[in-house]
Amino acid sequence: MQDVQKVVITGIARDVSRYLPEVLINIDIIRSILEAKGVEVPMCFFISDIADTTLEILRAWSSARRSIVLLFEENTEARFPKRIERLAYGRNQARAYVIREHRDASAVIVMDLDDVNMKIDIAAIAATLNKLAKKGGVDVYGANQEDKYYDRSALLTTRTKRPCLNANWPLCFGLCRGYGLCTGLTTNSLTFRSDALPIDVESCFGGLAIYSARAFLERECVYSERCDKEEQTYARIPDQEICEHVSFHQCLKRTNAARGIVIEPSLLNEGQYKEKRHALAVVQEPISSRTTPRAFFHWSKHYLQADTETRAPRGFFARVWRETMAAGRRPTIIWLRMGSHAQHKRRCDVDAFAEEVLRHITYSIVLITGDGDAGPDDLGTHTLRSLRNSGHVAAWFSQNCISVGTFWGLDLKPFPIGLDSKLDNTTLMHSACNGADVSLPFPPVDTSSTPLVAVDCHIHLSDTRRASRAVPVMKGCSRKEVAAALKRVNHGIAVKNRVPRQEVHQVWKRACFVACCEGNGVDCHRTYEVIALGRIPVVPDRPAVRAMLSHAPVVFSSNLARDLSDPDVLKMWWATLRPQLVGEAARYTRGAQNNCAGLWLSQIQAARYTSAREEQFPGGFLEWDAAAALTSPQMLSTSTRPNTTVPSFRFKSLKILLAFAVLACFSFVFYMGFKRSSDNSLIVR
Repeated sequence: MQDVQKVVITGIARDVSRYLPEVLINIDIIRSILEAKGVEVPMCFFISDIADTTLEILRAWSSARRSIVLLFEENTEARFPKRIERLAYGRNQARAYVIREHRDASAVIVMDLDDVNMKIDIAAIAATLNKLAKKGGVDVYGANQEDKYYDRSALLTTRTKRPCLNANWPLCFGLCRGYGLCTGLTTNSLTFRSDALPIDVESCFGGLAIYSARAFLERECVYSERCDKEEQTYARIPDQEICEHVSFHQCLKRTNAARGIVIEPSLLNEGQYKEKRHALAVVQEPISSRTTPRAFFHWSKHYLQADTETRAPRGFFARVWRETMAAGRRPTIIWLRMGSHAQHKRRCDVDAFAEEVLRHITYSIVLITGDGDAGPDDLGTHTLRSLRNSGHVAAWFSQNCISVGTFWGLDLKPFPIGLDSKLDNTTLMHSACNGADVSLPFPPVDTSSTPLVAVDCHIHLSDTRRASRAVPVMKGCSRKEVAAALKRVNHGIAVKNRVPRQEVHQVWKRACFVACCEGNGVDCHRTYEVIALGRIPVVPDRPAVRAMLSHAPVVFSSNLARDLSDPDVLKMWWATLRPQLVGEAARYTRGAQNNCAGLWLSQIQAARYTSAREEQFPGGFLEWDAAAALTSPQMLSTSTRPNTTVPSFRFKSLKILLAFAVLACFSFVFYMGFKRSSDNSLIVR
């Protein structure tokens, strides 16, 4: 990606907390794709006059990621009574920061953080950046919507000098007539065909626009609602207030900073979406008491809802795969139940999948394994070798990972427990997922005393059953050791017997830290529940656990029993982590799965979208095509290809031909030797 080195993402937000979980997932995906291609992606967002938890959500989200700047101001409504004035001011503040700090940017993505961008065609953004990098005479690409093009106040066509609003609407008919661009045109609405060519306009936005750096960083131009004599023509009827995008784009045209401004029909986003939706509806759908990301191929409803230790019957995966292929579907993100059978060296569903289906897959897939206590380290070598040698597993996300990174030549990544099928069976977590504020402010803590530590994991000593695991429990991190250590100190709070979950939560609320030991698996639901309650979990310091929870307020310890019984260590942890939590009770991590789901599902989607086959697209990211990125899941980049030496079909054919040639040579030599010996025998006679 030689021509694009830095892409800045910027925008404005106000009271958008109910939309942010989905919008931020999209931003994470975009950033992951660009960074996978070596592109730097700094961000800057302007927030003003909020009445909800927008600022807390953005602060928690940005604190777990690098190069994100939040500009916050209060009382902007008092200074700028008109809505367009406030919008223009916010956009100018964010733009001024980008001009000051990122003059070396290659492109700028301007996107609003509201319902407009709850759904985005990610591959179309990549394709649009390709077009921008090729310098084809266009410097501004505005978004389109699947249903109706909604941003008519920012739309200024080349055929009329007034925006496409109200009384001016008949004048905009020429934008569609005779060009086959529109699939629908009614009073005050139009729909552009997503497969149409870019539509040349004077101004557009649509909640999302991609600018070349030369256009967006032009110092002479600013967003404004004010109209000079020339721009008075563009003012809306009847309030004579011009859209801030119109004034900005007209200035870019006057100064030749923007050679062309177009609506990119394939650059689709949600548009204005009025219905209030589930916080994670874009990635998850309810199935009974369980949920699963829509993007996951989970074989059947019965298979998804089956108990953890249920194994699919022989031939099940082969049959479902044949039916799926016959229906014309090509699953790219495939979910499999792990259970605990592999821990005891018994056949599990991953073994069955590798045996029945893997050899029939001819394109790149992302594999998800979970719902159980076993992990990749427990699988047999035959299955791991099959996954590696297939050459089509672009990435493998799994629960209970011990290894991280390259594992048997596969790109292995840890995956939080419960995110694949059983988000959690607690009322608390489901409430958090639906947007309820389940977290509480921290209790007053006397800094001269030792922070309290809660423990309840000693009631179920499930980690004693892990003798068959490839990697045992860490020393000092077993449930028995932690419980025994906290019994000897005065700052430990223990749940003595089995009690309802709500009572366990009350015990956690009295403490500052909660011990989260490993169970029969590596991860546990307790960790995410503790975060949701606003407390600090203390977890074993494994590479996979650190990778999963590094974005959250979590303490990693190599010896829980030792550290939790040391008052000085607890005071140090408290001094370090408490400032991140006080005053942020309704933070993004309050529904822990919101943060983890957003972070990890975005990585899964990024692994899917960044699988661009280098031999098909030798230029890498900049040779992407929007349609190819979505319809060719077999694309696989060198950055995500497993580090294997699996030969392609061409090399396999060459090896077979070479083997035949060698065999023919040996046959010929043998024949000539036999013939010579026969001739010699005749001469002797």
